[in-house]
Amino acid sequence: MLFVLVFIVTAYLDQWFSARTRFGTVNDLLRVGFWRSILFYPTLAFSGAIGCLLLEAWFLGWKRSALRRLILMETASSRTDLFYFWFNLSGLKNVFVLVLGLGAGNAFYSWTHNHFNLGLLSHVSSTALCFLLVCLINTFTFYIAHRFFHEYLWEVHKVHHTAEELNIITPHRNHPFEHVFTMLINAMPSAILGAPTDVLMIYITGNAVYQQLVHSSLDWKLPGIWGNILEYVFITPQAHRIHHSSHAGHYEKNFGSLALWDILFGTFQHPAHVQVTRIGLPMEKRLNRDKHFNDMWLTYAQQIRILFQRAKRTFKPAPEQAATRKRRDAA
Repeated sequence: MLFVLVFIVTAYLDQWFSARTRFGTVNDLLRVGFWRSILFYPTLAFSGAIGCLLLEAWFLGWKRSALRRLILMETASSRTDLFYFWFNLSGLKNVFVLVLGLGAGNAFYSWTHNHFNLGLLSHVSSTALCFLLVCLINTFTFYIAHRFFHEYLWEVHKVHHTAEELNIITPHRNHPFEHVFTMLINAMPSAILGAPTDVLMIYITGNAVYQQLVHSSLDWKLPGIWGNILEYVFITPQAHRIHHSSHAGHYEKNFGSLALWDILFGTFQHPAHVQVTRIGLPMEKRLNRDKHFNDMWLTYAQQIRILFQRAKRTFKPAPEQAATRKRRDAA
């Protein structure tokens, strides 16, 4: 209970502080980044993770718990999860996001919040309606971003998918370059729509707990018809394991947190119809070899190379256009 209380209070303070800060200068940006890196994010992440780990251990028992696997560090996958967890808590992730993205994500986020900070949702009088809209908008943005990562940033997104066992802290297992695009995708919607601090606090807290529990070994089961309703409202841990399955046909299923978006866009796979026998990417063992910073750099370099190749193919003239241009130049 203490961890939940600390988590909620810190989330509220974070939103309160952000709402009263205008990102007008580099100093403002650095001050907020430092404040969040040193206090807010580490406190949120640590208290939330410990609370969820203890909750899972309570229901599953010590032998089946992620807490046991992480403490003993028996597998390279668990050690990689721990690396990224402490990488995020230390604030190093924010430094890498700034450097690898050449400041683009931070600059664009600051610019949009200074020029398009309309806060439309702050004018909604009903807190319940505002919360519902925040949930729908943010989960839709998450769904779109997740599909974008699979289509265009798979090389860095593979860092998350190479986990060979899911546990509470697997949500922290993300390449920092991926976060650059998360900022770019979320900047405009969050600036234009905005939301009251208390509504954002509730959503951020709930989403953080959800993201950790959906990667757990707990199965969310309710009796009778309620169980069926639950699986068509949320992507449950059973459904999310399909997304992490080693079967290539499963990577493109169950992207979201609300099942609504997967159902609407044809990517929903009901867990009752699939049996997941293995987690991870068997052909990508290199990302579980305890050479974390080296692998982070190699993955980033490979992703940049792929992005440049795609851009080159996109803007390269078609063969018939090139031939016509060549004949015209010769004439």
